[in-house]
Amino acid sequence: MDWPLDFVPGFRADLLARKDNRTKVIGVKSRSTLEASPQIVEAAKMIDSRPGWQFELMLVPEPEQLTGPPMFRSIDEASISNRLEEARRMLEQGHSEAAMILAWSACEAVIRKLVADAGVVDSRITTANYLFERATYLGVLDRVDYHRLAELQKFRNAFVHGFSHESPSDEVAIELIETAERLSGATDLEERPR
Repeated sequence: MDWPLDFVPGFRADLLARKDNRTKVIGVKSRSTLEASPQIVEAAKMIDSRPGWQFELMLVPEPEQLTGPPMFRSIDEASISNRLEEARRMLEQGHSEAAMILAWSACEAVIRKLVADAGVVDSRITTANYLFERATYLGVLDRVDYHRLAELQKFRNAFVHGFSHESPSDEVAIELIETAERLSGATDLEERPR
């Protein structure tokens, strides 16, 4: 939601904070939207000139967009389920790193679906960090899961980029599989063999 300010024509504040007789007007921009808003400097001057008013600009990062092949799309629920089953098979065969990568892929797809179900459809390929932050902001990913996935991402990054780690990969893969299943709501973990 944004708020028009009658004393600054054409400007709409992203946030207003009031306490006692002070008002802070906050503009939230990314670098690209800031470049497209040359009137922001004049608006800031007008706001700051009013007694008890202050303008603050918050710059938010732009999502890093990763390039994909032509005609890419997020995988559907059946494909997510298939990837998780395949990850379990890979784990049983002793391929824990491969299982972890498959489970990570399914987990990102589940979270992207949760974000879309919350009304935010984004067909771009973005970093996992951006996806997780957006999901947490929308309330579809809680802070505990957010922080745990950030930790698990360190293992994923090491494996995907050609590094090894002496930590038990089986546990990482199992945790990712179970997290994706829990977030998707597709499986009752109590009934799954471990």
